[in-house]
Amino acid sequence: MKGIKIIFVPIYLVSLFISIIVLVYLYYSNRIFDPSLLQYGFVLLFIFTPLYLFLSQNNKVQYFRFSLLFLLGFLIVHFQLYLDYLIGNHTLAIIEMFKINSVGMQGFYLALVATFVFYFGYVTFQYIKKKNARRKSVNSKYYRVFFLKAILIALFLTYFSTSNFTYFKGNYGKVPNTSIASYIEYFLILTIVAYIIVVSINLKENYIKKKLSVYLKAFDYKILIIIAIYLFSVISSGDRGSIFLIAMSLFLGYIYASNKIIPVFYIVITGIVGILFLFIIGISREIRGTSNMSIQKLQTAKKIASITKGYQSISPYTYELSRSLRAYHGSILYVNDNGLRYGLVNLYQISGVIPGLGRLFKIIASKSEWELVSSKIITEYLHGYKASHGLGTTTISDIYMDFGLPGIIIIFLLFGIFVRLIDENLNSKTHLKLINICFLFGFTIYAVYIGRASMAGIFRHSIVIYLIILISQIPYKLKTK
Repeated sequence: MKGIKIIFVPIYLVSLFISIIVLVYLYYSNRIFDPSLLQYGFVLLFIFTPLYLFLSQNNKVQYFRFSLLFLLGFLIVHFQLYLDYLIGNHTLAIIEMFKINSVGMQGFYLALVATFVFYFGYVTFQYIKKKNARRKSVNSKYYRVFFLKAILIALFLTYFSTSNFTYFKGNYGKVPNTSIASYIEYFLILTIVAYIIVVSINLKENYIKKKLSVYLKAFDYKILIIIAIYLFSVISSGDRGSIFLIAMSLFLGYIYASNKIIPVFYIVITGIVGILFLFIIGISREIRGTSNMSIQKLQTAKKIASITKGYQSISPYTYELSRSLRAYHGSILYVNDNGLRYGLVNLYQISGVIPGLGRLFKIIASKSEWELVSSKIITEYLHGYKASHGLGTTTISDIYMDFGLPGIIIIFLLFGIFVRLIDENLNSKTHLKLINICFLFGFTIYAVYIGRASMAGIFRHSIVIYLIILISQIPYKLKTK
């Protein structure tokens, strides 16, 4: 099997390269909407994707890895509604995405180029690097958690003391929480992730059998109670993102600490249950009521889900995720009419690593947030400043608005290499640098959402997690001096 892969890799890479060249040519020369070109594009996608999955496997197959989770979300966001359109599922919501036909074909070409370049970078790096020098292991390190727990508790108390409690009565998206509470919540979530990382690192250093019970006992029960209270409030408000991030962090922490290969059966079952749960919460928050935890409200949401799931999309449970295509098309139309942003969008995202730096960046650039955040730029451009809701963004949109097609090719090639490194780090038996572990967790927990988010934003989250852990260790270093 290994010999077959090595022989087949050059053929696969050459085929990808030729396809990318053809797609780039079509992008610049033929933007007229043509369903037959959609068909040919999907044929290529359905050929290259299974081959990528085959070539990217190691001898020990770990199905829970960043590359697979990222690809799942990315393909849903950028291709599901194209497929719906192609098979004749012309609901009003889907037709809305294709009002501007030329933009539709541009988006399809761009998405295929980004996907194939990602495959090219991942597979190339995997096989070029394979027999090179061994990975260097860094010295093992034990991280103390007392001050990290103190930071977490302080953020937890500050969050609830500054929150608008009407927000927790099923009003996510209707009644905003206070600005200071939203700001504190961002750091609270990342501090919880930092705590899970530190516990996982420390547990990995112990040479005992890493059973799930041992992993759970490694956490301070008081912190687990705090996390549970916070998650209860999240569910009650109608939000879903924090639940997913923390659940993913706990699951990933167990895999990292134990080096276990998780059977695909358990991943599929967990994924189905999780998607259904998040889908029900998503519908229930659209129903006016006292709380998202109301039994009556959840039962009503379940009935609505069973009624609507049959005609919305080929995959109704991922339909909401796929609707980001509207924002994606909006970003292309914006660039067609206004030109590129030349790095401002992504630099502003990264500047958020240090509190206050984003504000300074706006002053230096002489731009408002409506000119620097892709989701706001797209929403304002399509619906005006007084839009009732934001359209969001996609990972291609952020890059395309700054750097165009050349930026898509360069950044997704590098991203393919980066993702391969993350996959290798997950099951590494050697000690990793803390920054590498933070990138592993930071990107993996957001993997499914990266398709509809900013790549630079996820990079910023990972750096903030790293800084939180470093800051929590400063008091111990001062004591030893």
